[in-house]
Amino acid sequence: MRYFLVFLIIMLFSCGRRETFSERLERFSEKGIVGVDFNHYHTFSILGNPVKAETLTVNNPHYEGIRDYVITDYYKGVVVKRYESPTFGKSVVFYCLVEDRKVKLEYVKIGDKLDRVRRTFGSPKVDSDSLLIYVTSAGSEINFYFEHGNLRKVEWKLYID
Repeated sequence: MRYFLVFLIIMLFSCGRRETFSERLERFSEKGIVGVDFNHYHTFSILGNPVKAETLTVNNPHYEGIRDYVITDYYKGVVVKRYESPTFGKSVVFYCLVEDRKVKLEYVKIGDKLDRVRRTFGSPKVDSDSLLIYVTSAGSEINFYFEHGNLRKVEWKLYID
């Protein structure tokens, strides 16, 4: 029994590896809002119904003559933009902006201090008192905007092809 307890303790401690800054940033780039997966638009329903929506018809960048849509959904304190291709059955979120303190974010929250964001995600690509810009390995960009040293909004510019 004693050996089993020792084995259990070793297993518990060995599985507790901490995330690196880059792993945390990659996760935040896909699941930055609690309960939302940016790869699956339907998960944004956790925010409720959009207050307003706008649709823009655009030419498909890869196929001449194919029309697609850029849809912007406005929730309370959140803006989400997605690219819809009815021809190919794709819906891809490529932009998100959060300004509302009530929206729960992973790792940080609106109102956090500048240093807290730096400690959470490491050294940014661009570092100033009003803006921190991080870039993921996939090329997505996450911008943290500050006023008087406090996080005011978070903006995701997600890479899509």
